[in-house]
Amino acid sequence: MSPSERREMIRKDNTDLSLTRQCKLLNISRSSLYYTPVGFDQAIYKGPNSNKTHPQHKIWSYL
Repeated sequence: MSPSERREMIRKDNTDLSLTRQCKLLNISRSSLYYTPVGFDQAIYKGPNSNKTHPQHKIWSYL
């Protein structure tokens, strides 16, 4: 059984078993219940463009 199928089996409104106990029985981490995947564009950090030279800084072009 895949982790996503096991995650769907958890009932958050169940008062007989806590979420911690349900996760232990299904062998998944409790944090995976609250995780929401991030889109591809948001996951990649585009660093500063240090290749462009600044006209006022002749020696240190990245300042």
